Amino acid sequence: MCEVRWLPRALRWPCIGVLVASTVVATSVVFAVSAVAAVPGPPSAPVTPAPPVATTLTLAATPTSVLHGGTVTLTGRLQRVDTAAGIPGETVTVERRPKSTTTWTALTTVTTANDGTLDLNPQLSPQANTEYRLRHPATPFYGASTSRTVTVLVGVRLTARLNRTSMALGRTATITGQVVPAHHGKRIRLQHKQGRIWRTVQAKPLPATGRYSFAVRPRATGISGWRIYKASDTDHIGDISPAFRLVVYRAAITGIHADAAGDDRRNLASTRWSATPARPPSTWPAGN
Repeated sequence: MCEVRWLPRALRWPCIGVLVASTVVATSVVFAVSAVAAVPGPPSAPVTPAPPVATTLTLAATPTSVLHGGTVTLTGRLQRVDTAAGIPGETVTVERRPKSTTTWTALTTVTTANDGTLDLNPQLSPQANTEYRLRHPATPFYGASTSRTVTVLVGVRLTARLNRTSMALGRTATITGQVVPAHHGKRIRLQHKQGRIWRTVQAKPLPATGRYSFAVRPRATGISGWRIYKASDTDHIGDISPAFRLVVYRAAITGIHADAAGDDRRNLASTRWSATPARPPSTWPAGN
């Protein structure tokens, strides 16, 4: 405590002590003032924030190969490195790039669920062979992490149709179809089965529509096998059509029927025609 007085300017004293009561005397006022001397302590240590928790990301794609237009599901999980516990409520970016390229593009973002898994499993429809990965950016609480790269292969859709299954020798059959996506300028091949080996007998570049047509004209009678082949390239898996079975026979006249005189138009309309594989000369009737 120290003494403070309000006196005329010439009679004011410095603070010299402690009083415990206040008194009014003449023109002066005396009251109690408490004073506490500050005691210096040791300096406080600086506060160091805890480092972000290290994280890891897993990624899987189901399936890993689809036909063009098919759907792929990505699944993943963000977890702590130290305890493997899932981390909820964090934003994860889904990135993609064409297979065998180097530049990644952000596709979408998802939020991790309570167990660290992707809250909404992205349903994707890749148009060509594509690589995917997940990326978690660094935050004040959790470190950055990137998943492994997963590759999804996309196959072309190949259609093919043979317009007939049997024909006489010398006639022509046609195989038509389409490749989707079109692959303008890429080659499509017609293959013929020779023994156990398929050999390419025709090849042509695909037009912008992806539609194609091959004429098939076997040079001998018998049963032959045919198919269409589209090779794989950097952006799509190729495909092979089902094998077609084509029967080729030699036409022959098996009999002559003479109609009675009358209306030729009616006779011709009622004439029955048939064709069978040609018989060797040794089986011909005598006198021919």
